[in-house]
Amino acid sequence: MLINNYIEAEKYYKKALTIYPESITIMKAIADLKSFQGKYDESIYYLNEIMEIEPSNKNSGLNLYQTFIEINNYDKAKDVLDGLKKYYPKDSDILNSLLEIQYIDKNWLGLIETYQIMYENINNDEIIYRIYEIGISTDNFKKVNTVLLELKNEKNALIIIELLAAIAEHEGKYILAIQYMEELINIAGENEIYIINLCELYLRAENFTKIINILEPLYLNGNQSIEILRLLLIAHSMLNNIDKEIVIGKLIINEYPNVKLGYETLYASYYQLGEQQKAIKILLKALSKFPNELFFAFHLSNLFASMGDYNKAEKYFKYTLGINPNFISAKYALALMYEEMEDLNRSDSLFLHLINENQNDAIGLNDYAYVISERQKVSVDELNFAIGLVKNAIKLEPDNPAFLDTLGWIYFKLEMYVEAEQYLQKSLSLNDSNTVILEHMGDVYVKMKKFKDAKKIYNKILSIESDNELIKNKIAKINE
Repeated sequence: MLINNYIEAEKYYKKALTIYPESITIMKAIADLKSFQGKYDESIYYLNEIMEIEPSNKNSGLNLYQTFIEINNYDKAKDVLDGLKKYYPKDSDILNSLLEIQYIDKNWLGLIETYQIMYENINNDEIIYRIYEIGISTDNFKKVNTVLLELKNEKNALIIIELLAAIAEHEGKYILAIQYMEELINIAGENEIYIINLCELYLRAENFTKIINILEPLYLNGNQSIEILRLLLIAHSMLNNIDKEIVIGKLIINEYPNVKLGYETLYASYYQLGEQQKAIKILLKALSKFPNELFFAFHLSNLFASMGDYNKAEKYFKYTLGINPNFISAKYALALMYEEMEDLNRSDSLFLHLINENQNDAIGLNDYAYVISERQKVSVDELNFAIGLVKNAIKLEPDNPAFLDTLGWIYFKLEMYVEAEQYLQKSLSLNDSNTVILEHMGDVYVKMKKFKDAKKIYNKILSIESDNELIKNKIAKINE
């Protein structure tokens, strides 16, 4: 046999088997010999004979399993393992073989259960991670959650509680996830990572006051990590604590000068307070620090435009487009600024450029059409051109209420009130609480002398915006 004389070896073993017909050792040797020669069916025969005599023979059983795998007979391979499991329910070799066949069969639930048995034998965190990863990748969260709860009752390991919290968060059960994180902190102590994770969960649960209550003491005691500051900023922002935002924003700029968040925070806070010069100062400082950051350049452009400083606005719009020539929002904002400047040539040129670049930009088509309709001096030809634009937008998005409103409003400008009523009614059927669409509808009814309908529409606007003086004046004019 050592010189690969398989024929002679086989004769020797078969002769020996006639003398000792139930010798497992001889049958094992013949099975190996057949396997070496690639005669798997004959090898399986002798291995089956062994298993008939000794069903608990682990080594021969695993050899039989591997032989069935070799010939791709996975059902038989699984049957062999099922038989061995009766004798060795927690044996690592058998469990690893079972994992192999379960992967092949894509038996994810069985795979999770096998890993559960393995973890019960060996407290190995890698096994728990594997259970969790399988649950994520195969969408078997319910099964994984059940297994983890069973293991938690036995082990109560930190990793198990962490993963239970992760599953609860994934399923949107934030209160449950919070309970797990609090349990984790009670066991492990005040670990900053766990505290941050807890506050992230409170953020998702929109309990902003709780975030402040947890993090403020740490912050005041000198723990000013960027993660703590970020969460405090979000919480204060949601609660409109602008003064707190400014304090934290300044701190971030001082302590973390290479982090954009501090500058973004101060700009947003000053802008919200109406302190435009301070907002500009921060944006200029930020842009000198982060010269290629679109956020600062674009917001600086918009801020100058809103203040009527069109020269500086144009300068920074062009700067923004120098950073990213394909930044569509900047191009639209610049076109709208030209419109405000009544520089219609440059406005039309830029809008047409945008449309030609992307003829499937439904929003762009609609916006340009509406801009044209709102001009003080607009010709019938221009309004008809605008109708063509918005109709193309509607072809792309037939049920967009804003597009239908634009078309109705252009017909109003053309004094085609029946058509205007038709499209505005359809727009309102899709969005009956938009005050702009409602006002357009009311204005059409006034022109059609449907004053009762107009008042009803205007009163609906007042139910949404009770301090709308323009609408109050329109009602008063009807009542004259």
